[in-house]
Amino acid sequence: RVLVAFVLGVGWVARVSGKGVFPARSQGRLRKRFIRRASHTSRWVYLATLRTLTRWNAESRLGVIRAPTLVIGAQHDFTTSEEKRRWCARIPGARFIEISGSRHHTELDSPERLNRVARRFADDVELAFERVGHRHVAAAADEHLADHRFIFIPDSPSPELLRGTS
Repeated sequence: RVLVAFVLGVGWVARVSGKGVFPARSQGRLRKRFIRRASHTSRWVYLATLRTLTRWNAESRLGVIRAPTLVIGAQHDFTTSEEKRRWCARIPGARFIEISGSRHHTELDSPERLNRVARRFADDVELAFERVGHRHVAAAADEHLADHRFIFIPDSPSPELLRGTS
């Protein structure tokens, strides 16, 4: 990917990876949208992002997360469900669910299933907060979900997940 992006640009990477991420004939619109959006990414930003993703890792800090956590895996993602289960096991009380048939962009290829899973988790969290008298926290989470068509869950633990947890 680095060589193709450097020599031919991000558009070429998008065309090649778009076929892998959205392989079904019925996903043609998603593939075209993915390619169009990715093609507008700066070559240098893309290369810097790849460099960062291959060097940064927060796995050792997953155990400090204290928020209710749902780890969502796609059946055919770049990272395996086994790897995501390992992350989940390191986060106290976290749950794991796999979206069958989905690939790297679950929010695009399976938004209804993703939203159903996220909604169910938010409802469970709300019930748990209500039991201990934290209704306002659950209501804020509910309001956040209602304002979004999907929730993006990154493939690797991001600094935002860990901020304020130490």
